[in-house]
Order: sequence, then structure tokens, then C-alpha cells
Amino acid sequence: MAALIAVIGAASARFGRSAKAGVAFALIAGLVAGLVVASIAWFLGQTSDLLPVVFPFIAKRFGEFAAFLTLGGVTGFGVGFAVSVVDALLGERASSAELANILGRGAAKFLVAALPVYAMIRIGGI
Repeated sequence: MAALIAVIGAASARFGRSAKAGVAFALIAGLVAGLVVASIAWFLGQTSDLLPVVFPFIAKRFGEFAAFLTLGGVTGFGVGFAVSVVDALLGERASSAELANILGRGAAKFLVAALPVYAMIRIGGI
């Protein structure tokens, strides 16, 4: 889930004419991608291990689907934010960057983007 969101967030961070616009695009695209990926995972039935611990209050009050969508949205926003931070720290916005530079930034974005997912899983008690 985080890998797909990280790819979408990193690609959307390149949009816009300024760095601030790139951050906004990454956050919005991460949120939307998180919701879409969570919906796809729900409909494919890939949520059985996560359902008992994913936002139990929301699950009791609004249903398990709403809780899983909340997880997807929070994950997407966190991954989009992580991608924006890594891009701001390491990024040059030139499209003529060398391949090794692009691959290194992509690996760093993926590793940092996985941290919010890991933190949510650890907090959730899985």
C-alpha cells in the first residue's frame, strides 16, 4: 500500500511551478491515492489481518469500511508528507538530473514513506 502511494506521491510532487505547489500536489495525491488503494484492498478482501485493530472507535461507530478508509487516508497523507520532506531536503527540481541521483532520491523517498505506515502498525498493536 505504501509503495503505490509513494510512487504516486513522488510523481505528483513534480507537478507545479514551485516547490510549494509540489508539496500541495504530493499531499493531495497521497491522500487520494491512500483512499483509492484502501478501497481496492477492501473490495479485494485483503484486510482480514488489519480489521480488528484499525481505528476500533471508528469501526464501532461508523463501520469497518469507514475505519479502513480512514487508515488509507491517514497513510496517504503521511506518505505524501514524507515524500515532500525528502524532496525538499534532497531534491533538485531539474528534470535533467542523472539517473543515479533520481534512483537515490526514489529509494530515500520509499524508505521514509514507509515510516508512517510502520508507526501506524506499531501504534495499532499488530
